[in-house]
Amino acid sequence: MALVLVSYGPGGSLGCDLSQNHVLVGRKNLRLLGQMSRLSPRFCLQDRKDFAFPQEIVEGGQLQEAQAISVLHEMLQQTVNLFHTERFSAAWDTTLLEQLRIGLHQQLDDLDACLGQGMGEQNSALGRMGPTLAMKRYFQSIHVYLQEKEYSDCAWEIVRVEMMRSFSSSASLQESMASENLPQGSTRRRLSQASSSLIFPMAFVLSLLMALVLVSYGLGGSLGCDLSPNHVLVGRKNLRLMGQMRRLSPRLCLQDRKDFAFPQEMVEGSQFQEAQAISVLHEMLQQTFNLFHTERSSAAWDTTLLEQLLTGLHQQLDDLDACLGLLTGEEDSALGRTGPTLAVKRYFQGIHVYLQEKGYSDCAWEIVRVEIMKSLSSSTSLQERLRMMDGDLNSP
Repeated sequence: MALVLVSYGPGGSLGCDLSQNHVLVGRKNLRLLGQMSRLSPRFCLQDRKDFAFPQEIVEGGQLQEAQAISVLHEMLQQTVNLFHTERFSAAWDTTLLEQLRIGLHQQLDDLDACLGQGMGEQNSALGRMGPTLAMKRYFQSIHVYLQEKEYSDCAWEIVRVEMMRSFSSSASLQESMASENLPQGSTRRRLSQASSSLIFPMAFVLSLLMALVLVSYGLGGSLGCDLSPNHVLVGRKNLRLMGQMRRLSPRLCLQDRKDFAFPQEMVEGSQFQEAQAISVLHEMLQQTFNLFHTERSSAAWDTTLLEQLLTGLHQQLDDLDACLGLLTGEEDSALGRTGPTLAVKRYFQGIHVYLQEKGYSDCAWEIVRVEIMKSLSSSTSLQERLRMMDGDLNSP
């Protein structure tokens, strides 16, 4: 996924205002990591490892504003990904862990206010630059280390200490950026910092995906977003996986049935312009991912099938992200507020409320599984129509 930020040349500014509250949240996250200690690091000296944290890049002061935001965003996103795993949840105090996740998402929401200012090719170019790639490699080495150590208690403790180090460096970077954005004679344009709406704390893929960065260009207009045949095949595979995840006969759960008011006419209707269709599809896939990427969901389903499903959904969302850099921030939020997309949001909110009311029972999850198969089937039809639409538009 492209970090949707762009450098405007030496000394250039994105006009991204990181408030002092953003810095305070970063400090709180650092304190939470300190409180999460369960072992003395002295007991784990044999497991120590140099993860080659790119400290000179992060703290060197040579980064332009856009590069700094890109690096900071990558650090926070990778940290969320690391801490939002079943293995990590089992290793730490759940209350502290949840507070940490909330803080990380709050910071990512702040940075997302900057994302709409980048444009497609420039975003991906910045995402491929040395500082951001160095950060990716750093976190990759942490994941490899945990696997090699079989996620032992000492391995997690070593990683916790390492994350405190990176948090400290990121806090320094945030503070320097916040001080640069204080209105002391500055003429920078300040961004509105309306938060993106995350229904579930899962930035894993997600901070970029929160904004549905698509817009209609008028009747018959095209975003030029090419959904490959493989995208459709992955959608069909996801539908099959949902079928295989069945653990109860739906007949045993008839008393738990509910009409979730799936907006079928909106999703399957032919009145969509291309941008609206992609916006609705993106929202459906994102909300499905959020629903199944929870601890309660992990406990309800076969872990192998669930992981395959999440991987497939993530792959489809990555495909749609190719469209995200085509538009500007105000345009995204305008499309995200349109009727079809809001209808999909309300539909999934109804599912979350239902699961809570039913105490996440086995029958409740089975009813939801059948319901999501219905929505995935509709989204597959929508994907196929979009692919054919782009085929017609791209044909000579």
